Amino acid sequence: TMPVISSLLFASLLAAPVAMGDEGCSASVLVVPDSAGDRVWSLDPFDGQVLSTDFIPDDGRLVQPINAVCSGFGRLLITDENADAIFEYDLEGNYTRTWADASDGIDAPFGLAVRGCAAYFCSRSQGIVYRLDLITGTVEPWATDLGTPRDIVFRESDALVTESGGERIVRLGLDGSVLDVWHQSDGVEGIDFPQQIQPYGDGSFVVAGFSPPNGVYVYDEDGNQTDAYDKIITSPRGVFPLGNGRILYAGGTRIMSIDPKTGDEIEIVNQSGASFRFIEDADLTPPPSGDLDGDGAVNGFDLGLMLTS
Repeated sequence: TMPVISSLLFASLLAAPVAMGDEGCSASVLVVPDSAGDRVWSLDPFDGQVLSTDFIPDDGRLVQPINAVCSGFGRLLITDENADAIFEYDLEGNYTRTWADASDGIDAPFGLAVRGCAAYFCSRSQGIVYRLDLITGTVEPWATDLGTPRDIVFRESDALVTESGGERIVRLGLDGSVLDVWHQSDGVEGIDFPQQIQPYGDGSFVVAGFSPPNGVYVYDEDGNQTDAYDKIITSPRGVFPLGNGRILYAGGTRIMSIDPKTGDEIEIVNQSGASFRFIEDADLTPPPSGDLDGDGAVNGFDLGLMLTS
């Protein structure tokens, strides 16, 4: 006989599927770690204005947070380069668990992306993209022999990884194999030290270039450069397309926005002592209670997980 708690969950799983929308998070707030302040700020997704300087406060655990990404389970995953860890926090900014750390063999985790029930994160020191199973907690190398990987983003049938060591962006298959070089720069006229990469609509992408010619670069779906904003005021690490049509970027003490039509900049933050990193959207709406696998729906897959456990 099924226990009472399982019976209740079973009943909820038999209900009509509850959709959460697109995979990942909708832009309720933007989150950007301050790796010098050991905290995470939140910003307005429309114009980038500051909502909170302590969305996740300095709790003594974060050492050098780089990327905060929705897990799909109503949590935020944070890569910490110096703590060599993947931390998890709830949507109110409270620590909940450590998913992986140096005991799992990882070092200097950087950019992270969630696909299905797994998180994929770059180790810039090891030249590896790891896969973290968000059901079992298993951590294993997924893509290896990369040149200082900084960030990863998935498309329908492949993934793009920025490599600061090779001044390029590589394309990976969904099995982690290297397919080809999606964009190669000479570091003189084009991007140098690529860091965060974000979708920019119509299949294009916007990428932060940290070293001279430091700037924000735009590429079409095939990796051809279509725009470059390389006369900006500071070196960007994080980038994000805002709801008002401007491009937000973060680096050092500043968070700025660019008008892509004119190249004009607006200073949103200039916080002495800060070191801003990658920018992501975060949905503060908890997922359906029966969505055990985090795929955005309550269905038979969740029932299978429940029965297995």
